[in-house]
Amino acid sequence: ELLNKAQIKKQIIDKIFFQEKPVANANSSFLKLLRLYELKKGRRSLIQLIKNNLRVTEYSSQIYNLIAKLPIKHIITINYDELLEEALKNERKKIHVIYKGYNLPYTSEKNNKTILYKIYGTLSDEDSLVITEDDILNFYSNFNKTMICSTVKYHFATKTILFIGFDLKDLTIKLLYNEITNELSDHKRQNYAIQLNPSDESILYWKGKGIKIINTNIIKFLQKLVINLEDGTGIQDKKKRKKEVIHKHPYKFLDFYDKRDSNLFFGREKDSINLIQRILAHKTIILFGKSGVGKTSIIKAGIMPKLEKQNYLPIYTRVEEDPLMSIKKSIYETAPLDNKDRFNISDSLHDFIKNNSTIRNKTLIIFLDQFEEFFIKLSLDTRVKFCKEVSKCLSNDCLDIKFVFSLREVFLYHLEEMTEYLPRIYDNRYRLKEFNKEQAKEAIIEPAKLVGVTFESECVKNIIKDLFFKGIEPIHIQIVCYHLYNQLNKNQKVIFLKDYEKSGRAKNILSKYVDYILLRFNKKDQEIAKKILKLMVTSLKTKIFLSENDILQMINTNSKDCIKILNELINLHLIRRLKINDEINYELAHEYLTEKIEEWISFEEFNAKSVKDLINLELNNWKNFNKLINKQNLEIINQQRRNPYFKLTTSELSLIIRSSIQTNYEPIYWLNKSERFGLCKWNFIEEALNSNESLARINAIKILCAIKSKKAIDSIIRIAKITDRIRIKEEAIESLGKLKASKSVITLIKCLKSKYLSIQDKALKALKKIGTKKALQAINRFHPKNMIYIPAGEFVRGSDENQLEKPRQKIFLESFYIDKFPVTNYEYSLFLKATDNKPPNNWKNRKIPKGKEDHPVVLVNWEDANKYAKWAGKRLPTELEWEKAARGTDGRKYPWGNSFSKNICNTKESNIEDTTPVNYYINKGESPYGACDMAGNVWEWTASEFKPYPGSNFHYRQFEEEYKVLRGGSWDDEKDSARCATRDGAHIGYTSDHEGFRCAMSDFKE
Repeated sequence: ELLNKAQIKKQIIDKIFFQEKPVANANSSFLKLLRLYELKKGRRSLIQLIKNNLRVTEYSSQIYNLIAKLPIKHIITINYDELLEEALKNERKKIHVIYKGYNLPYTSEKNNKTILYKIYGTLSDEDSLVITEDDILNFYSNFNKTMICSTVKYHFATKTILFIGFDLKDLTIKLLYNEITNELSDHKRQNYAIQLNPSDESILYWKGKGIKIINTNIIKFLQKLVINLEDGTGIQDKKKRKKEVIHKHPYKFLDFYDKRDSNLFFGREKDSINLIQRILAHKTIILFGKSGVGKTSIIKAGIMPKLEKQNYLPIYTRVEEDPLMSIKKSIYETAPLDNKDRFNISDSLHDFIKNNSTIRNKTLIIFLDQFEEFFIKLSLDTRVKFCKEVSKCLSNDCLDIKFVFSLREVFLYHLEEMTEYLPRIYDNRYRLKEFNKEQAKEAIIEPAKLVGVTFESECVKNIIKDLFFKGIEPIHIQIVCYHLYNQLNKNQKVIFLKDYEKSGRAKNILSKYVDYILLRFNKKDQEIAKKILKLMVTSLKTKIFLSENDILQMINTNSKDCIKILNELINLHLIRRLKINDEINYELAHEYLTEKIEEWISFEEFNAKSVKDLINLELNNWKNFNKLINKQNLEIINQQRRNPYFKLTTSELSLIIRSSIQTNYEPIYWLNKSERFGLCKWNFIEEALNSNESLARINAIKILCAIKSKKAIDSIIRIAKITDRIRIKEEAIESLGKLKASKSVITLIKCLKSKYLSIQDKALKALKKIGTKKALQAINRFHPKNMIYIPAGEFVRGSDENQLEKPRQKIFLESFYIDKFPVTNYEYSLFLKATDNKPPNNWKNRKIPKGKEDHPVVLVNWEDANKYAKWAGKRLPTELEWEKAARGTDGRKYPWGNSFSKNICNTKESNIEDTTPVNYYINKGESPYGACDMAGNVWEWTASEFKPYPGSNFHYRQFEEEYKVLRGGSWDDEKDSARCATRDGAHIGYTSDHEGFRCAMSDFKE
């Protein structure tokens, strides 16, 4: 190092800060002192101080001279001086100096210049110098944004680096090394540093960073190195292999250049080299540009062949339906796997690479081309899964893997959604621009030369002039030159200006190139060809690949004719054939075609395409995550079903049918379309019936009910028999009732024995609708567990003994069921366990009062009683239902008759003074229908509001809306309250220890 740091520190401290030692002293860092000096004396004075303290010794000059003799092309330094430049010039070497990212040269394999990278700037440009602490901080904050960064990182990634004269203990050197190598995996090359007598600590530290320190004198080492390399200097293979002319046509028209076309690929040499450097220097890079600039071509013909020559492993793929699977398959097909049978394609991408030593030990470079398809064709779930897996691969330093995302620039902003998982994805971008005039000239002339054809110079000038507008699009050159080459006469070897003018120049060629090609078809086939081409364009003006079967289904023509036209379109370079998942697919030859085809698309066709794009996203969701289309999107799809341009494939219709069944949105319409596509609607229904999703099974039953056929009824009966799921069974039973399916009676009778009241209810309703003799017999034999059936008919309501009970009259009630007993504490405890309701106040720690499990529950207000009834699938009885269940039809006074007995009920006269078990008086004081405990024990809530009977003028202060009727008396009331006609009322929030309830249920009819 030429800079005399010790001398500079001494000068600054002694001469400048002599009286400010608290601010600066001998222990202050060199960078801090320089910053303080700059603040005190200014930048120019600081630079002069640096210049004054550059020491040129015989030792340093000897080192520079020896370095200059080495046959190396790239030198990286942090020194400011220009002594190395002088030494290189003395050796008559051409040099190019780069500092701070400026003046980056185009460097190809043929370049014979020595490139000198001066990372901390040069004294000849004082603004470029990195000197002080602030300069260092600014340098690191901007380093990654400079072109010099990518170039230096590229050399560290691909070359062996030899460090000479660096102070390896300096913190800034350590920071610089980490900054340059932070994106390199554990596969970075072994580097070397020359240092005499390094410390053990230094050796150990740099060994961990991939640098081996050689303990020797620098000059002696360099002298030996010069001698050892001298014999190899300048030895190059001067023989140039003559490129064989293997191409029938020098231009690709709308097709891309492939690896086999690399000798035809001109105009992108500089871009290819720059991109390779950027790719190898970073873990990810975005290649973007307009449609038509040749992104695919530069990847396949410009970059991949060069990477393969350097022993890298480039993999090309598209996102297809599952980008992770596409990558794995491309690796599997192209990489030299050590044992293909060992690898499971279903492994994660990370594990797939990690488990294979052949690819794990190479730098794997994955090119994801036409990446805009990632956002157009794939669902959000698929995209998130991909990002997570790529992030996992990049986070593992044991995997030497890089990703190149190539896409149209109008989709660049879509990458924002990936930043959550790949936060640095935007850091490294390369915009592939249109050709400049020199690139265009090369792309026009050189391919023709390979087939023995030349251009008149004026012709080339005119083509470039006509095509130039802020650059020249490579696709335009291809179309124009392809046309001109095809117009050559048999023995013509020169393309003249007159030939170009005869073709109408570039404007005419470009505007009519597709129409010109389609003229080769007859009128009928031309229309079919246009339909095929339109199918391959999305609503977002991007191309899409379609299977042969999909095309045949959507084009209403003879399949042989259609395939013939497809093959002809391939021969004419308008479409290409590709294999995806072992299936033949077709797509437009170039994205550029979408603009021309868009001109043919009507408004109706555009609407149909928009919905087709939506269906494609949903298909991706279905294939990768088994997700069906939601109702909202089905509604959008349904709007296009009468659009004549809305054509579906078998896979699309299948998904729509499954989704329509799942959502019960227009399933009959979509099922009826299945036969036209060779699909069986019964397969879809059966699939839904066997689904794990209850909703799908219920909706399938509804569809069967709508179909009404014998087969449909048989399927519903089968489900009613075998399913254990309540809602599904209920739906099947209800459907059998709607269909009046007499053959289902035996199945429905079995359902009457279910432990679930709701199933019993549905079965009874279905049997009543069927109405056959066997069905009615089953109804008569059935009633719900622990409930009493009360038949329809008249009974005597009220009495003349109390104003509240008048008028006494006959009332008709429909049939219903009522609990045989009041609800017990035990039954209420089950309700509390299943809900968050509070227990009665006499329950401690939510436990039933000791010994009262079978006593009626008390201290329950009307609202809680009503909640229990709903939970149990029942309801509270009306007061008229309660009265009829208690007294029957003869108008008796008490449930058992007209005479009171304290021995068959629990009232005040019984002197028990507490509740009794609900079955305490069984077979003693039952009602005519068999209901127990309807006199005494506890008052029972009813559903009825406490109001006078119709026809009564009696007014009572408790006749309010929030008061409900209580019936039956209690253990704390006298015998008069136990009469069947006795009425009382209480507020719905009122509780007491002598109030309970029982439940009722309507008869099983609509």
